[in-house]
Amino acid sequence: MQNKYLRVVDYFLHMIIFSAAFMIIGYYLPKIYLQYFDKRVYYKITNPITVEKKVNNRCEYIDAYINRSALVPVKGSAVRQLTLIRVDGKYQRIANFETPIQADVGETTMIVHWFLPCDIPFGSYFFEGTLEYKVYDITRYTHFYTENFIVKATDSAEIKN
Repeated sequence: MQNKYLRVVDYFLHMIIFSAAFMIIGYYLPKIYLQYFDKRVYYKITNPITVEKKVNNRCEYIDAYINRSALVPVKGSAVRQLTLIRVDGKYQRIANFETPIQADVGETTMIVHWFLPCDIPFGSYFFEGTLEYKVYDITRYTHFYTENFIVKATDSAEIKN
């Protein structure tokens, strides 16, 4: 009788150990794979992003055409900087903007309207930034930048408020 009891206890002990091992492996193995081995780009932006008008005024919106593709539904945040290309060739960050994003699976072209602040100096500019999103609780990043465009002085005949 005691031998039969020991076999049942041994059987249940093995079941508990193996089911706990499978649960732990089933939880951590995909996380390890996604974190360290998966090199797929789940959200891709074609760089440089096309800017509709190459010459703009302060206090206006520029229209940018973003060609993007997403392998999974994406929800995240994009941080972009308006960057001035100085005469000496160095870059100077002028303004920062943060925008929440949400994208469905597939390829599409989005038209975005980005505001040019009223107090920026005249010159050649571009927007650049990073999009942060999560795939299966793993944080991923995608870098983007626009074509260069010019912010010019307003002609006296077209005074802007």
